[in-house]
Amino acid sequence: MALNEDALKKEIRETIEPCIANKCPYEFVLKDISTVVKNPENLFNWVKITNSVIDSYYK
Repeated sequence: MALNEDALKKEIRETIEPCIANKCPYEFVLKDISTVVKNPENLFNWVKITNSVIDSYYK
């Protein structure tokens, strides 16, 4: 089972935007690895997607 990339990106943006608007620090910590579903590649994809969305706010 693959990650739902659109849902992940939406959730990240919904977290980042208020933090930026209110000048609050933020960090993302993957605590629940149940989405791995016997596919460790999901972990790498989560990091890649998360970094990509964060980077889009700072270019």
